[in-house]
Amino acid sequence: MFIDHTRIFAKAGDGGDGVVSWRREKYVPRGGPDGGDGGAGGDVVLVVDPSTDNLRQYHFDPKLIAEDGKNGAGGRKTGKGGKRVIGRVPPGTVVYRANAATVQEAVDFERSEEGIEMEPVADLTENGQEFVLCKGGEPGKGNWNFRTATNRTPVEHTLGTPGELGVFYLELRRIADAGLVGFPNAGKSTLLGKLSAAKPKVASYPFTTLQPVVGVVEFPGFRRCTIADIPGLIEGAHENRGLGHEFLRGPGPALRSGNPPPRDQGIRRGTLTLPVEGRRQQDGPRKRGGSSNRLQAAFPESGGHPDFRRHRRGPR
Repeated sequence: MFIDHTRIFAKAGDGGDGVVSWRREKYVPRGGPDGGDGGAGGDVVLVVDPSTDNLRQYHFDPKLIAEDGKNGAGGRKTGKGGKRVIGRVPPGTVVYRANAATVQEAVDFERSEEGIEMEPVADLTENGQEFVLCKGGEPGKGNWNFRTATNRTPVEHTLGTPGELGVFYLELRRIADAGLVGFPNAGKSTLLGKLSAAKPKVASYPFTTLQPVVGVVEFPGFRRCTIADIPGLIEGAHENRGLGHEFLRGPGPALRSGNPPPRDQGIRRGTLTLPVEGRRQQDGPRKRGGSSNRLQAAFPESGGHPDFRRHRRGPR
């Protein structure tokens, strides 16, 4: 199963609480305060991993929850910090933050007339790049930190702060270095099979390829590149004819930088260029779900934005 966009819930760990404690030791009268600080909450971090090629793992387990920090203890002992959670994503992943705190709230927004607001927060393109999705909570301080010359027995202490949480949408914008885009039965799968070790399904009927197939092409000098076989496009794909053009979210960057297909300029303009041009509006906040009439008013040529018409309720 190839998954190139999904919804996840992320929550960083809460900070541990500081404690109120007193030194109790033989032959040490008036031992004074010795309450330790709490531990910091763990972060939720996204890391670009070139060994992954899609977002399938988050489709089945759409949660990233870090560990809470432990509370402090007597003897000026600091609580253990929470472990951070690392989520691995392929290069070319765009991260959007939704205006919802829970998954149920996000689903309700998607099904409403207004839709859900999505603000881009990160574009992860470089191998090894890290992005802190949710910051862990700050630790609380024990009463040992509040001792003064005039306050020998402080009872003040602070609690740890909650970690950040939210609903995020991940969208894979680049599934390969190059993409084979064209009409059904044009020989895309055959070409990919000849160039790489991939074994895409080949048959004498249209729409044999139902999901993108990625192959690796080897070059001399231990160099390589990846090529994606995109399902066939027909006239009116932006109106959900055939298999639609949802798969163009992957080869979109290649279409912007490469030469357009020469066959049938009118069909190419309506089928290929339209969704790519629509994606250039992603610099600002986006919406998911909402009324189809409102989307058709915003994008009259396509009958609605390509991202939000086919999967109106979003990924499950």
